[in-house]
Amino acid sequence: MRRKRQSGDNIVPLSAEEAAVLAAMDQDDDDNSGVNPSSGERESTETIEIDLLLEGIRRRWGYDFTHYSHASVKRRLMHARNESGFSRFTELLDRLLHDEAFF
Repeated sequence: MRRKRQSGDNIVPLSAEEAAVLAAMDQDDDDNSGVNPSSGERESTETIEIDLLLEGIRRRWGYDFTHYSHASVKRRLMHARNESGFSRFTELLDRLLHDEAFF
């Protein structure tokens, strides 16, 4: 069964490319851990944390910022992280997921 993604109020079947990316992500292949499939380069921990944070916000609160400029999102998230006194984006993610008043 192919997964589906939401687009506004509609549920849209995944494209073949999206399904392939999800299938690759689902594999338990430790050799590719942290490797960007499009370039073959290792991603920085900070980039992974930002991606996880954006996915958490989308899934928990329904706001999708994945199409925003990565540089702009990173700047804003760094500001929010620093203002909150956190040193890692995962700390910010934990707070955003569990504290509705914080969001």
